[in-house]
Amino acid sequence: DGDLQRVANLSLEKNIQGNTDARNCTSGAAVVLDVDTFGVLACSSYPTYDVNQLVESIAGDGEYYNNLLADEDQPMVNLALNGVFIPGSVFKPVVALAALQEGVISAGTTYTCGGVWNYFDLSQGCLCGGGTWNLYGALAHSCNTYFSNVGLNLGIARLAPYAEYFGLGTTTGVEIGESTGTMSNPQEYRENHGVEWTDGVSAQTAIGQADNMFTPIQLATMCATIANGGVRLQTHLLDRITDYEGEEVLEQYQPEELYDAEISSDVAGVVREAMIQCATSGTARSVFGDYPVAVAAKTGTAETSSVPDTDPDYTEPNLSFICYAPADDPEIAVAVMMEHGNTGDYAKYVAKDILDQYFGYYTWDEEGNKYDQEGNQV
Repeated sequence: DGDLQRVANLSLEKNIQGNTDARNCTSGAAVVLDVDTFGVLACSSYPTYDVNQLVESIAGDGEYYNNLLADEDQPMVNLALNGVFIPGSVFKPVVALAALQEGVISAGTTYTCGGVWNYFDLSQGCLCGGGTWNLYGALAHSCNTYFSNVGLNLGIARLAPYAEYFGLGTTTGVEIGESTGTMSNPQEYRENHGVEWTDGVSAQTAIGQADNMFTPIQLATMCATIANGGVRLQTHLLDRITDYEGEEVLEQYQPEELYDAEISSDVAGVVREAMIQCATSGTARSVFGDYPVAVAAKTGTAETSSVPDTDPDYTEPNLSFICYAPADDPEIAVAVMMEHGNTGDYAKYVAKDILDQYFGYYTWDEEGNKYDQEGNQV
């Protein structure tokens, strides 16, 4: 969708450049899917490049092309499809679905958070504000203590299949090249770290950390699958093939079901309500608290470094966000990732701009000017 693509491009660039909460946020991506078909409505990567200049450069002196190749931010890499990022808490809805479906917890299961979760020599901090949460509150306020306990009790053997059902650590099916990413697992963990998997790593995995590394298009696919009640279709760019004149349709794309996690309607309803609470009263309320369309959302902040921020090698957390809308009759799913985005509402703003365009509240022109429904510049 040309309009959604334009708005995604402009908003992603604006919010990455304007992210004053981060010292080194220079790249990110946003992907938008049609929930009914899993068709890609927008696929934005930043930094990017001018295709016309690239073609002219290759045919000419090559300066622009060589500068792109030398740029350390790698503008020629499509981060939406090939960038792999630690996801953080946007992974928690899948953990909640798996734990509910497997009977490990119920919606009313509670855990008490004191700000830090300790397990043998593992210590994980939490910024939920503390208190005793059930699943609704834990997901809405993103309690690490709650989901660490859930991950510990669920275990990786039961969690891993759900990750694949929802398109994580595997290909989504999009027709051009994509990275598979990594769903944290014992075999690769042993190879990467030289030590055996422990229950503590299951707990880290459940909050979107450990070795979890996903692409933005995987996160959008995950979000659309959640919106679709656990049924994952093939993510695709192709809509139809026509003859040379563009008049006769030779082939129309037909949605293809890849997996069905067989999530019960009650389980799906619990997670949907918890994600709605995330938007209305939880960690996304600052942007979506009074949005005119009901939004189901999840925020994420993923640690990318374990050294103190006084160390020059320290890197700030990734900033992530997923949502779908309308929450009760989903049409559109959005995933936004800002590498080293640290904190703040910037990823949420990108998603809001995309939803504003989709639902007709605001739009942006090619120069980045924003207009309301009456055509007034705002």
